[in-house]
Amino acid sequence: MSLSTQVVVIGAGPGGYAAAFYAADRGLRVTLIDPAVNPGGVCLYRGCIPSKALLHVAGVVNEAKHAEAWGVSFGAPSIDVDRLRAFKSKVVDRLTGGLGLGGLLGGGDGAAKGAAIGGGAERDFAVVAELVDAQR
Repeated sequence: MSLSTQVVVIGAGPGGYAAAFYAADRGLRVTLIDPAVNPGGVCLYRGCIPSKALLHVAGVVNEAKHAEAWGVSFGAPSIDVDRLRAFKSKVVDRLTGGLGLGGLLGGGDGAAKGAAIGGGAERDFAVVAELVDAQR
C-alpha cells in the first residue's frame, strides 16, 4: 500500500488528534497513525479517564460512609467488579465515540478514509484516518 501525505502525526492522543485536525483545517493532507481505532491516547483509554471514573465510584462510597454523621445510614458496600468495569468502559466508549474520526470515517462526506498498515513484530499500527479538507 502506498500513501501520499504532507503531514504524518504519530499518536492520536489529545495533542496528536488536535494537531492532525489543525493541519487538515489548513488544507494539508494529513495521516494520523495510532494503534487504536479511535483517537484518545493513554489518558483516555488507560490512564486519566478510566481512573477518574473509578475514583468517582470510590467518592460515592466515601460519601455514603460519611452520611451517617448526617443521620443517613447505608449498609456495607458490595462491589460487583464486572459491573464496575462495565461502567468504566462505558465512560471511555462514550468519550472516544465523540472525537470525530468515527463520524468522518462513516459519515459518507468523503472527508476522511481509513486504511491499515502493518507495524513491526512488537506492535501493529493503523492509519486511523487520512484527513482531506476536514471540516469539524
